[in-house]
Amino acid sequence: SAFSAYQDSQKVLACWEDAQYSYNLFRSPYGNAFGLIAISKQLDLVAADASREGERLDKQEAPAKEVARQMKQEEDKRVAQEKARLVSKPKFRP
Repeated sequence: SAFSAYQDSQKVLACWEDAQYSYNLFRSPYGNAFGLIAISKQLDLVAADASREGERLDKQEAPAKEVARQMKQEEDKRVAQEKARLVSKPKFRP
């Protein structure tokens, strides 16, 4: 979840929680600044579920996207070759 990723990247100095929210006091790694973050536990779960679903869909759609990417690359190459042929054709003398 976003909450655990946040905890991994910041040193939490104090934490207050209830059933719905979590509040974390942290010290910034850049100077003498402090920060307070409030996290809705319910929304954090919804965000984590949405992230997992997005990753699942990315994996599911990856083969089709790769085929489309390769087809576009081949078409771009064909168009570039055709342009080069049109440019060099008038200059060509057998």
